[in-house]
Amino acid sequence: MKKTNPILAIFAIQILLSCTPSGENSYTQKNWIDDRVKQTENKLANSPAGQKIWKAMEAHGSLAKWYANGPLQFHFNYQPLDGNTPRNTIQISDNWSAKARHKMAVDTSLQFGWDGSRAWALPEASKIPFDARFWALTPYYFVGIPFVLGDEGVNLEELGEGSINGTIYDLVKATFGEGVGDAPDDFYIIYLHLESGRVAAYRYVVSYPAYFPDGGHTPEKIMVLVDEQQVNGIFFPKEYHTFMWENQQKGTYVTNISLSDLSFLPDLPKDYFEAPQGAEINENM
Repeated sequence: MKKTNPILAIFAIQILLSCTPSGENSYTQKNWIDDRVKQTENKLANSPAGQKIWKAMEAHGSLAKWYANGPLQFHFNYQPLDGNTPRNTIQISDNWSAKARHKMAVDTSLQFGWDGSRAWALPEASKIPFDARFWALTPYYFVGIPFVLGDEGVNLEELGEGSINGTIYDLVKATFGEGVGDAPDDFYIIYLHLESGRVAAYRYVVSYPAYFPDGGHTPEKIMVLVDEQQVNGIFFPKEYHTFMWENQQKGTYVTNISLSDLSFLPDLPKDYFEAPQGAEINENM
């Protein structure tokens, strides 16, 4: 399996590269969409956890619309509250094949991306104030939940119920198969509204080997989805508030993320995600 961007084992969605239709503008090929959606539905129907994730996909607008809408453009403004480096980018992501291209919001001449097998940066990685490969698909994966949780290599498990501030939710844990991406030890615990099935929050850890060469992972955090916006029939939050997970509850508030300027771009040329001329290319970036 090809390596993919390494956050939170993102990683399973790269398998879509082998079944994505070819052609310069093929994001609306109905036969491929129908086949992919049916494959995912059949897979998720085999377990109670999978059924809950399928319900979440339907509640957020449906997997069919997610694919049919084409690549997603959005502004993801990640602002740590502890003085760490902010990550404020305008991103376009390919929902079918886990590719991405970013522009730094404060200086759009600084760009980076993931072409499906290699990271690139323009003019060079040293100009990006954080790990460009690590971040290339990270926002897309956060924004893509629950849709990305139906991919091959994602294992789902029911964990019963849990609460946030006294509200009870269904819990589903997502882990990743051995060899899936660069960080298969990552996990998510998804909080789902009991009635609607919508995603309310998720807990997670990061085990990116470049950060943890001897194994291990970050302390567990919980990301809470705040407010709602709808674009082309798909429901997204407006913000994500991230807290440390301490003593089985929300602890210190550590990051605020705003999600804005969303649009789908079905007519985007396929070669948009290739490294631009003059970019630094590094398969190990």
